Amino acid sequence: MHSLLLLIPILAAGADSKDEGLYASNPVYRALVTDGLEIEGKKFAFPLPLLRDGQSIEAERKTLIGLLESERKVTEFLRDSVSAPFILKLNDEKTATSLVRRVDLWFAVHASLDDIDLDALSRNAEAAKPIEVGNMRFESRLLGADELEARGIAIPKADDTSKTLFIHQTGRLLDRIHVEGTDMMVASRSPHSWVVAARTDRRFDEDPKAANRWWPIVRRGGQEQAGPAQPFPGGASYVTITRLASAPNVLVAEAHFSFAEPRGWFDGAPILRSKISLIAQDQIRQLRRDIAKRKERPQAGKPSE
Repeated sequence: MHSLLLLIPILAAGADSKDEGLYASNPVYRALVTDGLEIEGKKFAFPLPLLRDGQSIEAERKTLIGLLESERKVTEFLRDSVSAPFILKLNDEKTATSLVRRVDLWFAVHASLDDIDLDALSRNAEAAKPIEVGNMRFESRLLGADELEARGIAIPKADDTSKTLFIHQTGRLLDRIHVEGTDMMVASRSPHSWVVAARTDRRFDEDPKAANRWWPIVRRGGQEQAGPAQPFPGGASYVTITRLASAPNVLVAEAHFSFAEPRGWFDGAPILRSKISLIAQDQIRQLRRDIAKRKERPQAGKPSE
């Protein structure tokens, strides 16, 4: 599954379609909102983010009310709480042999853009712990420079506003499916926001150690065996993290995900789809807890007044 689980933890460390603004230098984001994602010969468009850099307070409020439908719901959405609500929209489309699960997500956290930095992005990706939720387990590892060089892949040098990573993800879904894939991820920063965009890198389709593939988990005589491996069509996603003009201590994350679910997984049944809300809630709440803990640490050594 194209990873909601990969992009959200990074935080813990509509308009003109040409999008000439702040994210034009992020090649993965630009490709997604301009050309979309192709899976099995079918194109899937990605929307531009609702919240934009440089919006006035009035335009920002209008956007939030349009998303949440009332001032009261906006206030509830922006409150500083682990259990503050999030907005999740799900949609499915079909290809010849897969369902494409499409996810749109919005949530708020009380934090600073400065809590996110490029070095932390690399450290978090390299030291990411396995995530277990909803009878599923996900792991990720950062591909090192030597691994990429051996494959003839050059990494753009990091600068003050962007960084490129290659991350291999492995998932175990409901004890029935093993899936893995390698993503190219680019993170870019503007004065008021971040965008993190990722897509399955087709150069790894048949890679011996970081392939885009899946296989059924078969049980025989009380033991698990790997069934025949098949290509994984993969997916793509982007997350924008925008500081509100009306509340500079509040960030709103907007995420759009599309990933293929081959019919050989669950024969089109909404088994995996039903887990997406649980995964989102689990990861968002964990993120908010982590941020709250970070805020408490500087106070720990101070004497009481």
